[in-house]
Amino acid sequence: GNKANFRGHAQEMFDRFGHKSILFDFPGHGSRESEEITLESCAIALKEALKNSGIIYSLPYENENNDNYTTKNKLIYVGASFGAYIGFYLLSKFKKLFSGAVLMSCGHDMTKPRVGIGIWIFGIITSRMSNLQFM
Repeated sequence: GNKANFRGHAQEMFDRFGHKSILFDFPGHGSRESEEITLESCAIALKEALKNSGIIYSLPYENENNDNYTTKNKLIYVGASFGAYIGFYLLSKFKKLFSGAVLMSCGHDMTKPRVGIGIWIFGIITSRMSNLQFM
């Protein structure tokens, strides 16, 4: 998946409700396909996208418990497939940044122990593989 998959939906949300969407690719996807995928590289990609969009005035430092940031609007994280799985990590890392989330096509049972195990396994797998091997 990549940001192109959401362009139509983003336009519809703006046309119908005036909601702005920030579309970006995570490492290993779309325009960033050649970049290494790690949980932290995905967090950095999110922070860069929010900062570049002007939605975030200031960003938290590397300390994930630092609530030193302000937003112009309430943010809702939307992700599908890989973006949804990574969303669980990002929502836990930046607890006060988002007021809600829509996570699609990421499995049928997303109870906390299974999500934690999945993210842990994903971290191990991606630390030992290149993007081409992973895909």
